[in-house]
Amino acid sequence: MPALAFPPWRRIYGFRTDARVEGVLAPIVAPRRIVRVELTLEAHYHGDTALCAFGPGRRHLLAYRGALSPEGWDAVRETFAEAVIELDEDDAARYAANSFTLTQGGESVLLMPAGVSRRLCDQVRERGVTPITIDVSEFLKKGGGSVKCMIGDLGPVGAFGPT
Repeated sequence: MPALAFPPWRRIYGFRTDARVEGVLAPIVAPRRIVRVELTLEAHYHGDTALCAFGPGRRHLLAYRGALSPEGWDAVRETFAEAVIELDEDDAARYAANSFTLTQGGESVLLMPAGVSRRLCDQVRERGVTPITIDVSEFLKKGGGSVKCMIGDLGPVGAFGPT
Protein backbone atom coordinates (compact mmCIF):
# COMPACT_ATOMS: atom_id res chain seq x y z
CA MET A 1 0.00 0.00 0.00
CA PRO A 2 1.55 3.39 -0.94
CA ALA A 3 2.59 5.66 1.92
CA LEU A 4 4.06 9.13 2.25
CA ALA A 5 7.05 7.85 4.21
CA PHE A 6 10.28 5.94 3.83
CA PRO A 7 9.97 3.33 2.50
CA PRO A 8 7.15 4.64 0.31
CA TRP A 9 4.82 1.75 1.16
CA ARG A 10 3.33 0.00 4.13
CA ARG A 11 2.38 -3.62 4.32
CA ILE A 12 -1.14 -4.75 5.12
CA TYR A 13 -1.66 -8.17 6.63
CA GLY A 14 -4.50 -10.33 5.41
CA PHE A 15 -5.08 -8.62 2.09
CA ARG A 16 -4.40 -11.86 0.20
CA THR A 17 -6.99 -13.92 2.06
CA ASP A 18 -10.69 -13.83 2.62
CA ALA A 19 -12.44 -15.99 5.22
CA ARG A 20 -15.41 -16.38 2.85
CA VAL A 21 -13.32 -18.69 0.66
CA GLU A 22 -13.62 -21.39 3.33
CA GLY A 23 -17.17 -22.11 2.16
CA VAL A 24 -15.92 -22.60 -1.40
CA LEU A 25 -12.97 -24.81 -0.43
CA ALA A 26 -14.73 -27.01 2.14
CA PRO A 27 -16.66 -29.13 -0.40
CA ILE A 28 -13.53 -29.52 -2.53
CA VAL A 29 -11.38 -30.93 0.29
CA ALA A 30 -14.16 -32.92 2.01
CA PRO A 31 -14.08 -35.15 3.98
CA ARG A 32 -10.91 -33.42 5.21
CA ARG A 33 -11.49 -30.26 7.14
CA ILE A 34 -9.95 -26.83 6.71
CA VAL A 35 -7.73 -25.63 9.54
CA ARG A 36 -7.71 -21.85 9.58
CA VAL A 37 -4.54 -20.16 10.81
CA GLU A 38 -3.59 -16.49 10.81
CA LEU A 39 -0.10 -15.37 9.81
CA THR A 40 1.21 -12.58 12.01
CA LEU A 41 4.76 -11.81 10.77
CA GLU A 42 5.55 -9.65 7.76
CA ALA A 43 8.52 -11.85 6.83
CA HIS A 44 6.22 -14.90 6.70
CA TYR A 45 3.53 -13.47 4.48
CA HIS A 46 2.54 -16.77 2.78
CA GLY A 47 1.45 -19.97 4.47
CA ASP A 48 4.24 -21.87 2.71
CA THR A 49 6.86 -19.79 4.53
CA ALA A 50 5.50 -20.87 7.93
CA LEU A 51 4.13 -24.40 7.27
CA CYS A 52 5.47 -27.31 5.20
CA ALA A 53 3.85 -30.73 4.90
CA PHE A 54 6.42 -33.35 3.93
CA GLY A 55 7.20 -37.05 3.65
CA PRO A 56 5.11 -39.91 2.29
CA GLY A 57 1.53 -38.70 2.03
CA ARG A 58 2.81 -35.38 3.39
CA ARG A 59 2.07 -36.73 6.90
CA HIS A 60 4.66 -34.60 8.71
CA LEU A 61 4.64 -30.84 9.20
CA LEU A 62 7.33 -28.20 9.70
CA ALA A 63 5.74 -25.25 11.50
CA TYR A 64 7.01 -21.91 12.77
CA ARG A 65 5.05 -20.89 15.86
CA GLY A 66 6.35 -17.31 15.71
CA ALA A 67 4.62 -16.68 12.38
CA LEU A 68 1.18 -17.78 13.60
CA SER A 69 -1.37 -16.26 15.91
CA PRO A 70 -1.67 -18.08 19.25
CA GLU A 71 -5.03 -19.50 18.14
CA GLY A 72 -3.50 -20.63 14.85
CA TRP A 73 -0.63 -22.38 16.64
CA ASP A 74 -3.11 -24.12 18.96
CA ALA A 75 -5.10 -25.31 15.93
CA VAL A 76 -1.94 -26.66 14.26
CA ARG A 77 -0.84 -28.52 17.41
CA GLU A 78 -4.33 -29.90 18.04
CA THR A 79 -4.81 -31.04 14.44
CA PHE A 80 -1.35 -32.41 13.65
CA ALA A 81 -0.08 -33.35 17.14
CA GLU A 82 3.06 -35.52 16.93
CA ALA A 83 3.43 -34.88 13.19
CA VAL A 84 4.64 -31.32 13.92
CA ILE A 85 8.29 -30.32 13.99
CA GLU A 86 8.46 -26.85 15.51
CA LEU A 87 10.99 -24.65 13.73
CA ASP A 88 13.27 -22.46 15.79
CA GLU A 89 13.84 -18.81 14.87
CA ASP A 90 17.10 -19.45 12.96
CA ASP A 91 15.65 -22.21 10.78
CA ALA A 92 12.51 -20.13 10.19
CA ALA A 93 14.65 -17.15 9.12
CA ARG A 94 16.20 -19.39 6.44
CA TYR A 95 12.65 -20.27 5.35
CA ALA A 96 12.98 -23.95 6.23
CA ALA A 97 9.18 -24.19 5.94
CA ASN A 98 9.54 -23.19 2.29
CA SER A 99 11.09 -26.59 1.59
CA PHE A 100 9.77 -29.08 -0.95
CA THR A 101 9.06 -32.78 -0.55
CA LEU A 102 9.48 -35.48 -3.17
CA THR A 103 8.39 -39.10 -2.70
CA GLN A 104 8.92 -41.70 -5.37
CA GLY A 105 9.40 -45.43 -5.25
CA GLY A 106 8.99 -45.51 -1.47
CA GLU A 107 11.84 -43.05 -0.89
CA SER A 108 11.08 -39.59 0.40
CA VAL A 109 13.36 -36.55 0.40
CA LEU A 110 12.93 -33.00 1.66
CA LEU A 111 14.74 -30.32 -0.34
CA MET A 112 15.72 -27.66 2.21
CA PRO A 113 17.73 -24.44 2.17
CA ALA A 114 21.42 -24.77 3.04
CA GLY A 115 22.28 -23.64 6.54
CA VAL A 116 19.33 -25.19 8.36
CA SER A 117 20.30 -26.67 11.71
CA ARG A 118 21.63 -30.17 12.23
CA ARG A 119 18.85 -30.61 14.80
CA LEU A 120 16.21 -29.99 12.14
CA CYS A 121 17.87 -32.34 9.64
CA ASP A 122 18.02 -35.02 12.35
CA GLN A 123 14.32 -34.57 13.15
CA VAL A 124 13.46 -34.94 9.46
CA ARG A 125 15.61 -38.11 9.24
CA GLU A 126 13.88 -39.54 12.34
CA ARG A 127 10.67 -39.49 10.30
CA GLY A 128 12.22 -41.61 7.54
CA VAL A 129 12.78 -38.69 5.17
CA THR A 130 16.19 -37.74 3.73
CA PRO A 131 16.98 -34.02 4.01
CA ILE A 132 18.89 -32.56 1.05
CA THR A 133 20.12 -29.02 1.46
CA ILE A 134 20.49 -26.61 -1.46
CA ASP A 135 22.20 -23.21 -1.56
CA VAL A 136 19.40 -20.76 -2.30
CA SER A 137 21.05 -17.83 -0.53
CA GLU A 138 20.88 -15.55 -3.57
CA PHE A 139 17.13 -16.10 -3.90
CA LEU A 140 16.70 -15.61 -0.15
CA LYS A 141 18.41 -12.20 -0.36
CA LYS A 142 16.49 -11.07 -3.42
CA GLY A 143 13.09 -12.67 -3.01
CA GLY A 144 12.56 -13.64 0.62
CA GLY A 145 11.80 -17.28 0.07
CA SER A 146 13.46 -20.62 -0.43
CA VAL A 147 13.19 -23.85 -2.41
CA LYS A 148 9.41 -24.02 -2.86
CA CYS A 149 9.17 -20.41 -4.09
CA MET A 150 11.54 -21.35 -6.90
CA ILE A 151 9.43 -24.20 -8.35
CA GLY A 152 5.94 -24.96 -9.51
CA ASP A 153 4.48 -28.05 -7.82
CA LEU A 154 2.44 -29.70 -10.56
CA GLY A 155 1.74 -32.92 -8.70
CA PRO A 156 3.19 -36.42 -8.93
CA VAL A 157 5.79 -37.09 -11.60
CA GLY A 158 4.09 -38.71 -14.58
CA ALA A 159 0.64 -37.45 -13.59
CA PHE A 160 0.21 -35.88 -17.04
CA GLY A 161 1.24 -38.90 -19.09
CA PRO A 162 4.56 -39.84 -20.65
CA THR A 163 7.28 -37.23 -20.87
